[in-house]
Amino acid sequence: SLSDGAESEEGMLETWHVLGDARRDTAGQVTGNYSYVFQKKDQNTGKFYSNVQQLILKNAFTVTDQTTISLQRASKISADSGYLKLQISADNGSTWTTLDTYAGFLSWGQVTISNGQLLAAVPLNSSCIVRFVFNAERTSGWSTFPSFGTAIDDFEISNTELAGFSGWAMLSDNLADPSFQVTAQSVGQYAYQVRAFANGVWQGFSQVATVDVQAVVPTQLVIDAVADTSVSGSIMTARSTR
Repeated sequence: SLSDGAESEEGMLETWHVLGDARRDTAGQVTGNYSYVFQKKDQNTGKFYSNVQQLILKNAFTVTDQTTISLQRASKISADSGYLKLQISADNGSTWTTLDTYAGFLSWGQVTISNGQLLAAVPLNSSCIVRFVFNAERTSGWSTFPSFGTAIDDFEISNTELAGFSGWAMLSDNLADPSFQVTAQSVGQYAYQVRAFANGVWQGFSQVATVDVQAVVPTQLVIDAVADTSVSGSIMTARSTR
């Protein structure tokens, strides 16, 4: 799965192509301290932002017969003034299909894009990317968060494989040390991800890091995790498809 709670600026830049003034903000969220915000105007600061803003997923994922997408969304922009669309592409962004649109007065609420909705938009087992695209023609709406705009939090793509890798397996869900050893891997390429348990919830997975194993014996890989051992985490591994 792929998840992003907007908690890290570095994670945002690793996960998304950021166009326009799409950004992280602490003014409102569902979990953690941040959400992603797309606004024409921020009522708190009086600042105006670009009419068009986008977050485009960098790494493709495979749509299986169980893949779903979920997120929290909020909106305070008039429907006749602007919107935020969630779109999917199976041709690396050449064409896009809209999965959902957010506008009007919407308090925080969870939205799920079902597997049926995804398969109506793209072929089974296709390699896809998604994007959020905000378009606001004028400043009209409500002054409470996210004033004259929209926000998303706790974005997750479930039951999928990252394009190029399959067979993910859990290595640990309770790291007691900032380093974790992986031994006796056979020759091939492996991908690894880590995530932290913080503020009472599991945070999003890191970007994928790949390792090429050249020798069967001895083979030892040391993964350096966050130095704060008070944060419990989990590590996943996969052998790449060849």
